[in-house]
Amino acid sequence: MSHVSHPDTAVGIDLGVKHLAVLADSSGQTRYEPNPEHLDGALKLLRFHSRRVSQRQGPDRRTGRKPSRRWEKANRESNKVHHRVANLRAGSVANSSTRGAATSAPRSLPTAGARPRRPARTAAR
Repeated sequence: MSHVSHPDTAVGIDLGVKHLAVLADSSGQTRYEPNPEHLDGALKLLRFHSRRVSQRQGPDRRTGRKPSRRWEKANRESNKVHHRVANLRAGSVANSSTRGAATSAPRSLPTAGARPRRPARTAAR
């Protein structure tokens, strides 16, 4: 990410879907920050761990069967990868807003008819 040449200039930051952030300063310049593709990098590892979890004997709510220790271990490893991707995404947004300008106010623009839900994998990039 490039640094602001004039640190006293106010910069507006819009967080988006296609780009991680759109930075517009008071001089009229607009910069687009690309989305880091954390999920795409971790998909191979996620597939491996998800397959490993599915091959173990998991819990069953209907019969009350407890999960095997191997399932619990595999599930823990799978969750670590998921949490790592989530933390990297959250960190990218936080770092972009703090590195973008000294006086920044990140905001997301409201969309008509938008409801809070999990976005598709390609839209979340």
